[in-house]
Amino acid sequence: MPYFKLPLIFTLALALACVFSLSAQAQPKVQAAPPAQVSAIKLSPPDPKGLVVVELFSSQACLFCPKADAYLNILAEKDHVIALACHVDYFDIKEGSLAHSFCTQRQNQYSRTLRSGPKYTPQMIMNGRYDAIGHKKEKVDAALFQAASQDIREISISPASNNQFSLVMPDVETGQYSIWVAITSAPVSRSILIGNNRGQSVLYKHIVDDLKSPMIWSGDARSFKLSADLSKNKEGVAVWAQNQVTGEIVAAGQYKLPGQ
Repeated sequence: MPYFKLPLIFTLALALACVFSLSAQAQPKVQAAPPAQVSAIKLSPPDPKGLVVVELFSSQACLFCPKADAYLNILAEKDHVIALACHVDYFDIKEGSLAHSFCTQRQNQYSRTLRSGPKYTPQMIMNGRYDAIGHKKEKVDAALFQAASQDIREISISPASNNQFSLVMPDVETGQYSIWVAITSAPVSRSILIGNNRGQSVLYKHIVDDLKSPMIWSGDARSFKLSADLSKNKEGVAVWAQNQVTGEIVAAGQYKLPGQ
């Protein structure tokens, strides 16, 4: 019995080697595509009816982030979507960085309120309540529909004079809410020179350049003035009210400069 077993094994091995060799020769060589402009996710996004604030925590060094950045640009074209791209600084590039420490701090806050575990990129958060992996379209769309079902009231924002804006706050359930103000930049194109995305050219939009929480609001209908400098290649200003305990956004509004 041992005498026949060893040659049989060699025979099978030789046969398999020939099969794999022929298979490899029959397959044409596939070359990697050259670096190119990053394209958005191909499928169309949903069209939510309710107001949704979409915060993308992104990084130019993150392999999957360009896809999420591109999809955020598409979502921003939808009515009732306020898109904000906040680039974190714990995972970043050295040249041409768009990152801010306040983005990392804000994502840390969401890690606590959402109990979403360790922070990661790309992460999309809708209305401060639902999060999804930013380059996974199905997960993003599902979270978007959940957020759109909330009753988010609109904050009216109109320009006054000398970088002053008039805000009209709606009446919401009485509580303790932080008013957040974000100034976003005009679109900017970046060629990534190092790291995971080396060689790619990415169009970044809705980048948060400044983020502050100037006041606490109790939820009553009221009007007040807001200072926001929209010079130097800015896109506009977004304002939202967020529950201090749960992180849920209850009211939001946005003003964009003409042509943006």
